Amino acid sequence: MEPKILLVGKIGPIMAILRDELNNNFSRDVISASTKEEVEKIVASEAIDLVILGAGFDDATRDDVALAIASIKPDIEPFFVPRVGDKSPYKLIELTNSKAIEWKFMKVMGGKPGGRMGPPTD
Repeated sequence: MEPKILLVGKIGPIMAILRDELNNNFSRDVISASTKEEVEKIVASEAIDLVILGAGFDDATRDDVALAIASIKPDIEPFFVPRVGDKSPYKLIELTNSKAIEWKFMKVMGGKPGGRMGPPTD
């Protein structure tokens, strides 16, 4: 089972390229957005499993988007892309793939991505 991923970044055309690469070349299920309004609409209408917030937004905007997500679907905890090292948008492909795999592990082991894995539930 693939998680449905919402990839959020500051520059819409870049997010669209990354979305297409992840969907077409890595068989991911990714939707992209670049504004708070787009995020709110998608989170309210889609069954999103994982949200990845890019590092291009300032802290206030990232916090605002995260709060908007929490107000619509409190069970979704966005992953904030760290603001360290190489800041190339291309790095989001590797990060998104690793988070998708982590999400799959957590579904099998119990828990949420980024949290501690528990024993299998079945």
